[in-house]
Amino acid sequence: MSPRKPPQNGEFKAQSPDQTKETSTTRDAVRHSQRIAIQLHQLIAASITVTTLRSEQEILKSLAGSTRAVFDAEESVVSLDTGSVAPLRGVSRRGKKAICEVPTAERPSEYPTNWVLGSETLLVNDWLVAPILERRERARGVVAVRRGVAFEDEDKEVLILLAQMASSALGAVELGRNVQSSEARLRVLIETAPVGIVEADADGRVRWWNRAASHIFAWPEFSEGRAELESSFPESTLPELRELWSDVLRGDSADGRDFVDVEIAGKLRVLSASAALLPPTGSETPGILTLIDDVTNHRELKAELRHAYTMEIRGQVASR
Repeated sequence: MSPRKPPQNGEFKAQSPDQTKETSTTRDAVRHSQRIAIQLHQLIAASITVTTLRSEQEILKSLAGSTRAVFDAEESVVSLDTGSVAPLRGVSRRGKKAICEVPTAERPSEYPTNWVLGSETLLVNDWLVAPILERRERARGVVAVRRGVAFEDEDKEVLILLAQMASSALGAVELGRNVQSSEARLRVLIETAPVGIVEADADGRVRWWNRAASHIFAWPEFSEGRAELESSFPESTLPELRELWSDVLRGDSADGRDFVDVEIAGKLRVLSASAALLPPTGSETPGILTLIDDVTNHRELKAELRHAYTMEIRGQVASR
């Protein structure tokens, strides 16, 4: 048998129908795998980016752009419909930069108005819509995308992942704002407290103090960049304070202590102190919160009242 000659230039061997179908299927599978890989890469990039954002406006705008890119879509919308800054809407259209806008009564007609804020992914006309859920499976907004071609089954899962990113990022921003608000209120309460509040370690090195402590000990007002005060407490108070702090560190009851004739700025004062243990933060050792009250005037007033009462009794006895 003579050997089969390879096809010459210009000669093509026709494929059978089965071979053509197999080649087409292989190409479709390769294209599908490539699309999934691209989507995965874009999802990871979107996740990394959104965790760095610190406002709802930035999150909605970023995720609108990421959603459109993930689906190679004509446009996408990420909306926030409940909450203190709602309503907001991030919009991304092909060929244009993503924006964040405030919805108005003049909402463009191309956006559906019947998006149901439930907990299920919906297909509304040619829009694929996933809810941005918060606690108790309640929706606070939606992520929606319009591609112009039919959506596949895995597209729902991808959109749900993007909605979960939105939910986590928006929740983190809201939590951060609440924490900052709580910290601000607490800071005001501490700064305006009538008693001195001092954070120190077990050796008496001061880390922080409030305004009342500045007045009591004649310290400057605290600032973040200020170095620790060395032996900032009056020397006469340190032995008993260290005993008080040792009790706190051991978990024992830390009853208040009184300090008489403490010299501060050339004057003798009477102080009352109590303490509580603070949890450690980072690499720092546990701090001790010491509450200091200047009771000098209170003591003097009590002494004056006792003296006045004694003199009144003596006067009554002498008049009999």
